[in-house]
Amino acid sequence: MYCTNCGTELRDDANFCPNCGWSVPQKSKGRGGTTENLPNAIAPSNVSAVGTAPAEHGRARHRATRIRVAVACVLLASLAVAGSLFYMRSAASVGGNSDTSQSDEKTSLTPQPVTVTINAPGYSASATRIPLHITGTDLEGAKVDATEYVGIDDANIQLNPGTYQIGVLASPILEDGSIYQAPDDPIELSVPDPSDNESDTSASGGAAETSSDSNAASISITLEPITNPLMVTDEQIKASRDAAASDPSDNGKATELAKVASDTHETVKERSQLAIEFVKATQSAQEPFPDDDLDITTVDGTVWRENVLSYLEPGTSVYDSYDTFGIMAVTIVRNPQVTSVEGDAYTVSYQEAGTQNAIPGWSKRFKDYAVKLTFNSENKIISEDIVS
Repeated sequence: MYCTNCGTELRDDANFCPNCGWSVPQKSKGRGGTTENLPNAIAPSNVSAVGTAPAEHGRARHRATRIRVAVACVLLASLAVAGSLFYMRSAASVGGNSDTSQSDEKTSLTPQPVTVTINAPGYSASATRIPLHITGTDLEGAKVDATEYVGIDDANIQLNPGTYQIGVLASPILEDGSIYQAPDDPIELSVPDPSDNESDTSASGGAAETSSDSNAASISITLEPITNPLMVTDEQIKASRDAAASDPSDNGKATELAKVASDTHETVKERSQLAIEFVKATQSAQEPFPDDDLDITTVDGTVWRENVLSYLEPGTSVYDSYDTFGIMAVTIVRNPQVTSVEGDAYTVSYQEAGTQNAIPGWSKRFKDYAVKLTFNSENKIISEDIVS
Protein backbone atom coordinates (compact mmCIF):
# COMPACT_ATOMS: atom_id res chain seq x y z
CA MET A 1 0.00 0.00 0.00
CA TYR A 2 1.29 3.50 -0.92
CA CYS A 3 0.43 6.99 0.21
CA THR A 4 -1.90 8.63 -2.28
CA ASN A 5 -0.27 12.03 -1.64
CA CYS A 6 3.52 11.42 -1.84
CA GLY A 7 3.83 7.82 -2.97
CA THR A 8 5.63 6.54 0.14
CA GLU A 9 5.14 2.82 0.78
CA LEU A 10 2.97 2.29 3.88
CA ARG A 11 2.39 -0.50 6.36
CA ASP A 12 -0.96 -2.21 6.06
CA ASP A 13 -2.10 -0.95 9.50
CA ALA A 14 -0.82 2.66 9.03
CA ASN A 15 -3.27 5.50 9.76
CA PHE A 16 -0.99 8.33 8.59
CA CYS A 17 1.85 8.63 6.09
CA PRO A 18 5.15 8.90 8.02
CA ASN A 19 6.60 11.08 5.23
CA CYS A 20 3.97 13.73 4.60
CA GLY A 21 1.36 13.13 7.36
CA TRP A 22 -1.42 12.36 4.87
CA SER A 23 -4.42 10.53 6.38
CA VAL A 24 -4.60 6.93 5.17
CA PRO A 25 -8.09 5.68 4.28
CA GLN A 26 -9.21 2.82 6.56
CA LYS A 27 -10.47 -0.51 5.26
CA SER A 28 -13.88 -1.74 6.35
CA LYS A 29 -15.94 -4.90 5.82
CA GLY A 30 -19.11 -4.76 3.71
CA ARG A 31 -21.42 -7.12 1.95
CA GLY A 32 -19.45 -6.73 -1.18
CA GLY A 33 -16.22 -7.70 0.57
CA THR A 34 -13.38 -5.51 1.90
CA THR A 35 -13.55 -1.84 0.85
CA GLU A 36 -11.64 1.34 1.74
CA ASN A 37 -13.22 4.43 3.33
CA LEU A 38 -12.16 6.71 0.50
CA PRO A 39 -13.40 10.26 0.02
CA ASN A 40 -16.25 10.55 -2.45
CA ALA A 41 -16.85 6.76 -2.10
CA ILE A 42 -14.24 5.64 -4.59
CA ALA A 43 -14.93 2.03 -5.49
CA PRO A 44 -12.31 -0.65 -4.68
CA SER A 45 -11.89 -1.37 -8.35
CA ASN A 46 -10.81 2.21 -8.95
CA VAL A 47 -8.27 2.49 -6.12
CA SER A 48 -5.38 1.28 -8.20
CA ALA A 49 -6.19 3.55 -11.11
CA VAL A 50 -6.76 6.61 -8.94
CA GLY A 51 -3.65 6.06 -6.74
CA THR A 52 -1.14 5.46 -9.53
CA ALA A 53 -0.64 9.09 -10.64
CA PRO A 54 -0.22 10.56 -7.12
CA ALA A 55 2.22 7.83 -6.16
CA GLU A 56 4.39 8.41 -9.20
CA HIS A 57 4.22 12.16 -8.66
CA GLY A 58 5.24 11.77 -4.99
CA ARG A 59 8.23 9.62 -5.84
CA ALA A 60 9.38 12.18 -8.41
CA ARG A 61 9.14 14.95 -5.84
CA HIS A 62 11.11 12.83 -3.40
CA ARG A 63 13.88 12.26 -5.95
CA ALA A 64 13.98 15.99 -6.79
CA THR A 65 14.29 16.84 -3.10
CA ARG A 66 17.25 14.45 -2.70
CA ILE A 67 18.97 15.99 -5.72
CA ARG A 68 18.54 19.52 -4.38
CA VAL A 69 19.98 18.48 -1.01
CA ALA A 70 22.99 16.85 -2.69
CA VAL A 71 23.68 19.93 -4.82
CA ALA A 72 23.48 22.17 -1.74
CA CYS A 73 25.98 19.95 0.11
CA VAL A 74 28.42 20.11 -2.80
CA LEU A 75 28.17 23.91 -2.94
CA LEU A 76 28.74 24.25 0.83
CA ALA A 77 31.80 21.97 0.68
CA SER A 78 33.25 23.98 -2.20
CA LEU A 79 32.78 27.23 -0.30
CA ALA A 80 34.49 25.74 2.78
CA VAL A 81 37.52 24.62 0.75
CA ALA A 82 37.79 28.01 -0.98
CA GLY A 83 37.61 29.80 2.37
CA SER A 84 40.39 27.63 3.83
CA LEU A 85 42.65 28.28 0.86
CA PHE A 86 42.03 32.04 1.10
CA TYR A 87 42.87 32.04 4.84
CA MET A 88 46.12 30.12 4.36
CA ARG A 89 47.20 32.38 1.50
CA SER A 90 46.44 35.50 3.55
CA ALA A 91 48.34 34.17 6.59
CA ALA A 92 51.36 33.36 4.44
CA SER A 93 51.52 36.88 3.04
CA VAL A 94 51.43 38.73 6.39
CA GLY A 95 54.79 40.27 7.34
CA GLY A 96 56.25 40.20 10.86
CA ASN A 97 58.94 38.73 13.09
CA SER A 98 59.73 35.70 10.99
CA ASP A 99 62.65 33.32 10.86
CA THR A 100 62.63 33.30 7.05
CA SER A 101 63.57 36.14 4.77
CA GLN A 102 61.20 35.25 1.92
CA SER A 103 57.43 34.77 1.66
CA ASP A 104 55.96 31.28 1.27
CA GLU A 105 54.53 32.04 -2.17
CA LYS A 106 56.02 30.17 -5.09
CA THR A 107 58.55 32.16 -7.05
CA SER A 108 60.84 31.59 -9.99
CA LEU A 109 63.62 33.50 -8.21
CA THR A 110 66.55 31.67 -6.63
CA PRO A 111 67.67 32.86 -3.16
CA GLN A 112 71.17 34.32 -3.24
CA PRO A 113 73.77 34.22 -0.43
CA VAL A 114 74.55 37.48 1.35
CA THR A 115 77.76 37.52 3.38
CA VAL A 116 77.61 39.50 6.63
CA THR A 117 80.83 40.91 8.10
CA ILE A 118 80.55 41.65 11.84
CA ASN A 119 82.70 44.43 13.29
CA ALA A 120 82.04 44.35 17.03
CA PRO A 121 84.87 44.47 19.60
CA GLY A 122 84.59 41.59 22.07
CA TYR A 123 81.89 39.77 20.13
CA SER A 124 82.21 35.97 20.17
CA ALA A 125 80.21 32.78 19.73
CA SER A 126 79.39 32.90 23.46
CA ALA A 127 77.17 35.94 22.90
CA THR A 128 73.64 35.89 21.54
CA ARG A 129 73.29 36.15 17.78
CA ILE A 130 72.65 39.49 16.09
CA PRO A 131 69.01 40.04 15.01
CA LEU A 132 68.69 41.64 11.58
CA HIS A 133 65.39 43.19 10.52
CA ILE A 134 64.98 42.89 6.75
CA THR A 135 62.40 44.76 4.68
CA GLY A 136 62.14 45.26 0.95
CA THR A 137 60.83 43.87 -2.34
CA ASP A 138 62.17 41.12 -4.55
CA LEU A 139 62.35 41.38 -8.34
CA GLU A 140 58.88 39.85 -8.73
CA GLY A 141 57.33 42.49 -6.47
CA ALA A 142 56.86 40.27 -3.40
CA LYS A 143 57.11 42.18 -0.13
CA VAL A 144 59.63 40.99 2.46
CA ASP A 145 59.45 41.78 6.18
CA ALA A 146 61.42 39.30 8.26
CA THR A 147 64.05 38.79 10.95
CA GLU A 148 67.25 36.83 10.40
CA TYR A 149 69.97 36.01 12.93
CA VAL A 150 73.72 35.99 12.29
CA GLY A 151 76.72 35.18 14.45
CA ILE A 152 80.42 34.44 14.33
CA ASP A 153 79.88 30.91 13.03
CA ASP A 154 76.97 31.64 10.69
CA ALA A 155 77.41 35.11 9.23
CA ASN A 156 75.35 34.52 6.08
CA ILE A 157 71.74 34.99 5.03
CA GLN A 158 69.72 34.11 1.91
CA LEU A 159 67.68 36.67 -0.05
CA ASN A 160 65.88 36.60 -3.35
CA PRO A 161 67.20 39.10 -5.91
CA GLY A 162 65.71 42.50 -5.05
CA THR A 163 66.28 45.65 -3.01
CA TYR A 164 66.26 45.67 0.78
CA GLN A 165 66.89 47.63 3.94
CA ILE A 166 68.71 45.72 6.69
CA GLY A 167 68.85 47.07 10.24
CA VAL A 168 70.04 45.74 13.60
CA LEU A 169 66.91 45.07 15.63
CA ALA A 170 68.73 45.14 18.99
CA SER A 171 72.19 44.64 20.44
CA PRO A 172 73.44 41.13 21.13
CA ILE A 173 74.34 40.35 24.75
CA LEU A 174 77.92 39.39 25.54
CA GLU A 175 78.92 36.70 28.01
CA ASP A 176 79.77 39.29 30.69
CA GLY A 177 76.42 41.06 30.20
CA SER A 178 77.81 43.90 28.08
CA ILE A 179 75.81 45.24 25.16
CA TYR A 180 76.43 47.49 22.17
CA GLN A 181 74.86 50.64 20.85
CA ALA A 182 72.71 49.39 17.97
CA PRO A 183 73.03 51.57 14.84
CA ASP A 184 70.02 53.73 14.06
CA ASP A 185 70.29 53.75 10.26
CA PRO A 186 69.56 50.62 8.17
CA ILE A 187 71.81 49.37 5.38
CA GLU A 188 70.62 49.68 1.79
CA LEU A 189 71.30 46.48 -0.16
CA SER A 190 70.65 45.41 -3.74
CA VAL A 191 70.82 41.67 -4.39
CA PRO A 192 71.42 41.10 -8.11
CA ASP A 193 69.90 38.38 -10.25
CA PRO A 194 72.80 36.11 -11.31
CA SER A 195 71.01 35.37 -14.58
CA ASP A 196 71.22 39.06 -15.51
CA ASN A 197 74.78 39.93 -16.45
CA GLU A 198 73.76 43.57 -16.78
CA SER A 199 72.43 43.82 -13.22
CA ASP A 200 73.48 46.73 -11.01
CA THR A 201 75.76 45.48 -8.25
CA SER A 202 76.08 48.73 -6.34
CA ALA A 203 74.70 49.49 -2.86
CA SER A 204 74.08 52.91 -1.35
CA GLY A 205 75.60 54.30 1.79
CA GLY A 206 78.88 52.43 1.55
CA ALA A 207 77.70 49.90 4.15
CA ALA A 208 76.84 47.19 1.64
CA GLU A 209 78.53 46.08 -1.54
CA THR A 210 78.54 43.37 -4.14
CA SER A 211 81.42 41.83 -6.01
CA SER A 212 81.20 42.25 -9.76
CA ASP A 213 83.37 39.17 -10.16
CA SER A 214 81.25 36.74 -8.19
CA ASN A 215 77.98 38.70 -8.44
CA ALA A 216 77.50 38.01 -4.71
CA ALA A 217 76.17 40.55 -2.20
CA SER A 218 77.68 41.38 1.18
CA ILE A 219 77.10 43.80 4.03
CA SER A 220 79.22 45.02 6.93
CA ILE A 221 77.69 45.56 10.38
CA THR A 222 79.52 47.73 12.91
CA LEU A 223 78.52 47.70 16.58
CA GLU A 224 80.03 50.21 19.00
CA PRO A 225 80.43 48.94 22.58
CA ILE A 226 78.90 50.98 25.37
CA THR A 227 82.08 51.68 27.31
CA ASN A 228 80.34 53.34 30.23
CA PRO A 229 77.96 50.86 31.87
CA LEU A 230 76.12 53.81 33.38
CA MET A 231 74.74 54.51 29.92
CA VAL A 232 73.05 51.11 29.70
CA THR A 233 69.33 51.20 30.44
CA ASP A 234 66.87 48.56 31.57
CA GLU A 235 64.96 49.13 28.33
CA GLN A 236 68.04 48.29 26.23
CA ILE A 237 68.61 45.05 28.15
CA LYS A 238 64.96 44.05 27.74
CA ALA A 239 65.00 44.81 24.00
CA SER A 240 68.15 42.72 23.55
CA ARG A 241 66.68 39.84 25.54
CA ASP A 242 63.35 39.82 23.69
CA ALA A 243 65.01 39.98 20.26
CA ALA A 244 67.48 37.19 21.07
CA ALA A 245 64.81 34.99 22.66
CA SER A 246 62.99 34.81 19.29
CA ASP A 247 66.06 33.21 17.71
CA PRO A 248 65.21 29.55 16.93
CA SER A 249 68.79 28.62 17.93
CA ASP A 250 68.82 30.56 21.21
CA ASN A 251 68.16 27.61 23.57
CA GLY A 252 67.72 29.83 26.62
CA LYS A 253 70.94 31.82 26.15
CA ALA A 254 69.05 35.14 25.90
CA THR A 255 67.42 34.74 29.31
CA GLU A 256 70.69 33.62 30.92
CA LEU A 257 72.82 36.47 29.57
CA ALA A 258 70.08 39.06 30.13
CA LYS A 259 70.16 38.17 33.83
CA VAL A 260 73.94 38.70 33.85
CA ALA A 261 73.40 42.07 32.16
CA SER A 262 70.70 43.08 34.65
CA ASP A 263 72.79 42.03 37.67
CA THR A 264 75.78 43.95 36.31
CA HIS A 265 73.58 46.98 35.70
CA GLU A 266 72.30 46.92 39.28
CA THR A 267 75.85 46.57 40.65
CA VAL A 268 77.00 49.56 38.59
CA LYS A 269 74.15 51.69 39.88
CA GLU A 270 74.81 50.70 43.50
CA ARG A 271 78.57 51.32 43.30
CA SER A 272 78.08 54.63 41.52
CA GLN A 273 75.85 55.82 44.32
CA LEU A 274 78.40 54.68 46.93
CA ALA A 275 81.23 56.46 45.08
CA ILE A 276 79.30 59.74 45.03
CA GLU A 277 78.39 59.41 48.70
CA PHE A 278 82.02 58.73 49.59
CA VAL A 279 83.26 61.87 47.83
CA LYS A 280 80.57 63.91 49.56
CA ALA A 281 81.61 62.40 52.89
CA THR A 282 85.13 63.78 52.45
CA GLN A 283 83.76 67.31 52.74
CA SER A 284 84.91 68.75 56.05
CA ALA A 285 83.45 72.26 56.04
CA GLN A 286 79.86 73.28 56.12
CA GLU A 287 78.17 75.59 53.65
CA PRO A 288 77.19 78.34 53.08
CA PHE A 289 80.53 80.05 52.80
CA PRO A 290 81.12 82.48 55.65
CA ASP A 291 82.14 86.04 54.99
CA ASP A 292 84.88 85.76 57.58
CA ASP A 293 87.41 82.93 57.46
CA LEU A 294 87.23 82.73 61.23
CA ASP A 295 83.56 81.72 60.98
CA ILE A 296 84.31 78.52 59.04
CA THR A 297 82.63 75.56 60.65
CA THR A 298 84.31 72.20 60.17
CA VAL A 299 83.05 68.69 60.83
CA ASP A 300 84.26 67.06 64.01
CA GLY A 301 87.34 65.04 63.10
CA THR A 302 86.16 61.85 64.80
CA VAL A 303 82.75 62.00 63.16
CA TRP A 304 84.32 62.78 59.80
CA ARG A 305 86.71 59.83 59.97
CA GLU A 306 84.00 57.36 61.06
CA ASN A 307 81.81 58.47 58.19
CA VAL A 308 84.58 58.10 55.62
CA LEU A 309 85.77 54.75 56.97
CA SER A 310 82.26 53.28 56.62
CA TYR A 311 82.81 53.15 52.85
CA LEU A 312 86.27 51.55 53.03
CA GLU A 313 87.54 48.02 53.34
CA PRO A 314 89.36 47.83 56.69
CA GLY A 315 93.03 48.67 56.25
CA THR A 316 92.50 50.76 53.13
CA SER A 317 94.60 53.91 53.05
CA VAL A 318 92.99 57.07 51.67
CA TYR A 319 93.67 60.78 51.87
CA ASP A 320 93.03 61.94 55.45
CA SER A 321 91.78 65.49 55.98
CA TYR A 322 93.66 65.60 59.30
CA ASP A 323 97.33 66.23 58.80
CA THR A 324 99.99 64.93 61.08
CA PHE A 325 99.49 67.89 63.41
CA GLY A 326 95.78 67.21 63.79
CA ILE A 327 94.71 70.32 61.91
CA MET A 328 91.56 69.79 59.89
CA ALA A 329 91.81 70.52 56.17
CA VAL A 330 88.86 72.58 55.03
CA THR A 331 87.08 71.21 51.94
CA ILE A 332 83.72 71.72 50.33
CA VAL A 333 82.62 69.40 47.50
CA ARG A 334 80.12 70.14 44.77
CA ASN A 335 78.54 68.21 41.87
CA PRO A 336 80.19 64.80 42.24
CA GLN A 337 79.28 62.38 39.45
CA VAL A 338 80.63 59.12 38.09
CA THR A 339 82.10 59.81 34.67
CA SER A 340 83.52 56.40 33.75
CA VAL A 341 83.51 52.78 34.84
CA GLU A 342 86.28 50.33 34.02
CA GLY A 343 85.58 46.99 35.60
CA ASP A 344 85.65 47.60 39.37
CA ALA A 345 87.19 51.10 39.06
CA TYR A 346 84.86 54.12 39.16
CA THR A 347 86.08 57.61 38.33
CA VAL A 348 84.26 60.42 40.11
CA SER A 349 84.62 63.99 38.88
CA TYR A 350 83.72 66.88 41.18
CA GLN A 351 84.52 70.45 42.18
CA GLU A 352 86.27 71.29 45.42
CA ALA A 353 87.20 74.44 47.32
CA GLY A 354 89.22 74.68 50.51
CA THR A 355 92.63 74.83 52.06
CA GLN A 356 95.01 72.71 54.01
CA ASN A 357 94.58 74.97 57.02
CA ALA A 358 91.36 76.22 58.56
CA ILE A 359 92.39 79.84 59.06
CA PRO A 360 94.97 81.19 56.59
CA GLY A 361 94.65 80.83 52.85
CA TRP A 362 90.93 80.04 52.66
CA SER A 363 89.79 80.10 49.03
CA LYS A 364 86.22 80.25 47.76
CA ARG A 365 87.28 79.37 44.24
CA PHE A 366 86.27 75.87 43.12
CA LYS A 367 88.57 73.70 41.05
CA ASP A 368 87.90 70.53 39.06
CA TYR A 369 89.10 67.28 40.57
CA ALA A 370 88.72 63.58 39.78
CA VAL A 371 89.37 60.49 41.88
CA LYS A 372 89.35 56.81 40.89
CA LEU A 373 87.79 54.45 43.45
CA THR A 374 88.17 50.68 43.19
CA PHE A 375 85.59 48.35 44.75
CA ASN A 376 85.85 44.76 45.91
CA SER A 377 83.13 42.10 45.57
CA GLU A 378 81.53 43.36 48.82
CA ASN A 379 81.21 46.86 47.33
CA LYS A 380 83.79 48.30 49.72
CA ILE A 381 86.41 50.76 48.46
CA ILE A 382 89.88 49.20 48.46
CA SER A 383 91.85 52.02 46.84
CA GLU A 384 91.64 55.73 46.13
CA ASP A 385 93.77 57.30 43.38
CA ILE A 386 93.75 61.02 42.67
CA VAL A 387 93.34 61.40 38.91
CA SER A 388 93.48 65.19 38.72
